[in-house]
Amino acid sequence: MIIPTINISTLILLQWILLSMIIYSLISLLKWLHFKWNRFDCFHKQSIPYPQSSFWFGNLQEYQQNPYETLNKWCQQYGQCFGFFHCDCPILVINDRDAVQELLVKQGSKFPNRQKSNIELEPFKSSLLHLKDKSWRHSRRVLTPPFTAHKIAMDSTRQAINLSVKRLLDSMEKKLSKINNNDNDNDNQLNITQHMNSITLDVICRLAFNMNDTDVHDDYSEFRQMVVDFMQKTENPNLRIIEYFPIFSRLFKFLYYMFGNGKLLRTITDNLHEEIAKYYQEKIRNHFDKQNRNNHNDDDDERKKRKVNMLDFMIEQQELGNIDEQQLIGNAVVILLAGYETTATGLSFTLYLLAKYPEWQEKLREQIMTNFDNDKNDDYCQFDQNRKELLDRIWYESLRLYPPVISFITRRLETGVDECFIESLNLTITKEMTIMVPTWSLHHNEKYWPRPNHFDPYRQDLPIPGVVTSVKNTAFQAFGSGPRNCIGGNLAISESRAVITALLRHYRFDLIDENNPETDSNTGLLKLCCPTVIIHPLKNIRLRVTKI
Repeated sequence: MIIPTINISTLILLQWILLSMIIYSLISLLKWLHFKWNRFDCFHKQSIPYPQSSFWFGNLQEYQQNPYETLNKWCQQYGQCFGFFHCDCPILVINDRDAVQELLVKQGSKFPNRQKSNIELEPFKSSLLHLKDKSWRHSRRVLTPPFTAHKIAMDSTRQAINLSVKRLLDSMEKKLSKINNNDNDNDNQLNITQHMNSITLDVICRLAFNMNDTDVHDDYSEFRQMVVDFMQKTENPNLRIIEYFPIFSRLFKFLYYMFGNGKLLRTITDNLHEEIAKYYQEKIRNHFDKQNRNNHNDDDDERKKRKVNMLDFMIEQQELGNIDEQQLIGNAVVILLAGYETTATGLSFTLYLLAKYPEWQEKLREQIMTNFDNDKNDDYCQFDQNRKELLDRIWYESLRLYPPVISFITRRLETGVDECFIESLNLTITKEMTIMVPTWSLHHNEKYWPRPNHFDPYRQDLPIPGVVTSVKNTAFQAFGSGPRNCIGGNLAISESRAVITALLRHYRFDLIDENNPETDSNTGLLKLCCPTVIIHPLKNIRLRVTKI
């Protein structure tokens, strides 16, 4: 047997390579440890209180158990300003109205970025949520027009909302008829949570995806279930591994996309590709029709007819070169996820409160019946043009009492800016920190809202549209504040007016019993959970619904 020999120079070279790898690994480890140490020392340097944390995972494990309860506990324990660690990301929680005003409004231009880790939307990281600095400002400027109050009030948007509302009424009527025909013991009980999910998803599908014939109102809707799973189920192990070990993010994002809730993303992407193709096919047809007719005005009419929803607007912006296809798809997904569940949750809580406080329900119903134009019986959006303050007050007080999104208002310094001094807090925000506004705690702070757990639609400082107040109360953060406030606020209020108007014209809502759904004996509020950033009752809201 011949044993191969290695000359001395090759052996020395291999030794140097091995030694270099060891030295490189040690230097990398030391740099990483130094990076971690600096991150974990940023609060200590400024005497900012924070809960005890793990060196590897920070406070992530405690926070993920129930963000709603954990944030409330920390706010009560540490007060108006404290920190915690999302793995190695320092989160500075600001629970003070004046500081929120300074950060989000007065110095909002210095904090254009959001928290980096929003894993479920990572495949669309170029979308509206993830764009930074100038890119975000450009995208916001391009995509704002279809969300303005003027555009939301256009006939095409009103028609889409009205069609969805009619489908909701038909679905509820079928359910009630089935209950009565079966003569069962449900006593006209309906799952309000499911119906509100269906109506808001139906509206978004029409406006953002040109999907006009979905099955979202069916009990076993596959598409609705995909969306619900995507928004509420967080136990996917791929997501947890990405958060705990970012070094493996590429591999596990791929696995999540292929085998996790990525099924919804693939479904949406395929539909959007089809709609983009239809748009250009129709444009080519219109071009040849124009040549045949030689009538420019007819062609303009055709284009106006085609541009009936937000998707068409975004495709046109892509055609003009203002956004690329990935941004188009990403923003469509964001519109779905941000506009569907938040509005649905807000509507569910509003109907629950109207059932719990029947005197307010009767006041609102009387106003609706008195002011509803029966000559426009098919137009449930008519209160958009003829606004009634009580309806808006009930909606906004519901959002104050039960703000759907409780931990999504996050901000980071503009890229290239190392720090910013905040006078109201007397501390310096550094580039490592992410600011978080704890919406629930602000909305239930007795300092800003007297009797904060009490439902009072006539309380002061609610940001009611069209009502001039002396000072805007930035302790109300249901839609955020400043340059990066919620782009879909006008759509949400239009939907809510139409849905509440339609339902109170036709039905009366009552609690089934005092313990359904479950309430907290200390606060009198519903017991809640928070699977992601949106709160939910521990059980779906079920109410007794009676035809008027």
